[in-house]
Amino acid sequence: MKLSKPVTAHTLKRREIRLEWVLVAIAALSFALIGAGIYYQNRGISHDNVLVPLLFLLYSIFFFLIGYNGITGGAILPKWFGSFFPYKQKLKAGNKLVINVGKVTVGLAIFLFILCVLSALIQ
Repeated sequence: MKLSKPVTAHTLKRREIRLEWVLVAIAALSFALIGAGIYYQNRGISHDNVLVPLLFLLYSIFFFLIGYNGITGGAILPKWFGSFFPYKQKLKAGNKLVINVGKVTVGLAIFLFILCVLSALIQ
């Protein structure tokens, strides 16, 4: 059985290190938001009209930042999602594959933002 190659370390610029911390904070905030939603649902209190659009907004910001970093040739997208791609692909910052995945994630962010606006209008 052949093991896959170890993940190479991607060097991040100073700006990307800050962006990585922002992304981690957004992820932690979204988990806290989900926890608050579960707490309120168990108590019989409905705050879904605020929590659901806020969650969609956080996710759209998260995916937009990752996608924009991939489009501009950043190294966060290959660092975080490098294990999802085949090991035959040379996944480096600024690669055409990384730019295309960045475009797809920006599209996903736009879709989630549209869902955020629609869920806020419906509720």
